[in-house]
Formats: sequence, structure tokens, C-alpha cells
Amino acid sequence: MRTWLHAGRYVSALVSRMPKRNGWTIAEHVGDATPDRTQRLLNRAVWDAEGVASQVRRYAAAGLDTAAGRRRGLVVGALDETGQPKQGT
Repeated sequence: MRTWLHAGRYVSALVSRMPKRNGWTIAEHVGDATPDRTQRLLNRAVWDAEGVASQVRRYAAAGLDTAAGRRRGLVVGALDETGQPKQGT
């Protein structure tokens, strides 16, 4: 399987409502028999971090522009690298 396809499947598992995320549960979620593909993805894949961040930034900005044009009182969620839930308004 192509690396970018497996990366997409991996991200979909991360954002799913699985109660527990580890190599085996992610493998099961994406349809793999073992966590080997995910481990290869995380350990050996070469990433262009700046390029990915740029793509995510453009995607998020376009989505916010679209949402802002449709309604007033736009709500924005903020994410950080810790993955911990944040509180506040």
C-alpha cells in the first residue's frame, strides 16, 4: 500500500471514537492483520513536515473562510501538539 494512503487510514483511526488507541487497535480499525504497516509508517516514512503543515494550514483557512461566509458567530477550535483536551470558551 502507498505510504500516503496508509497515513490517511492512520489519521482516520486517530480521530475516530475508538476508546483505546494502540498499535493493535489501530491496525484492526484500518483493516490490517497486524500493526506492522503502522509501525513502518511511524518509524521509517520520510515526511516533509513544513510541507504538511502548509497543506493543513491552507485546508483549515479555506474551511474557516467557507464557514464564516455561511453564518455569524463563527466558532473556532484550537489544537495543540499535546493532544490533551482544553477547557474554555
